[in-house]
Amino acid sequence: MKKLIFSAMTIGMLSFFSPVQANDISSRNPEPTVTEKKMDAKEVEAMIKRIDEIKAMDFKALSTQEKKALKKELKGMKQDLKVVSGVYLSTGAIILVLILLLILL
Repeated sequence: MKKLIFSAMTIGMLSFFSPVQANDISSRNPEPTVTEKKMDAKEVEAMIKRIDEIKAMDFKALSTQEKKALKKELKGMKQDLKVVSGVYLSTGAIILVLILLLILL
């Protein structure tokens, strides 16, 4: 009886973790494509001016709907301004590179 239960559990686990199902899942959910939007200096300046206007507003006089709309607008601007091209190195990576340079030289 124990062998039968153990065999059934093994077959069930092997069929659950089969690579055929993993391929099927990845084909149904393709990777989302991200398009990078280039912005002009004028657009960036306009966004910064709008952010300054929003910061200067009196939020106590606004309704909750207006506050939500401003918050949503600020989040959208933050995402647009966040696109920065460049290479970032963490502190650990810099230390690792320095140690490798010291060892190799």
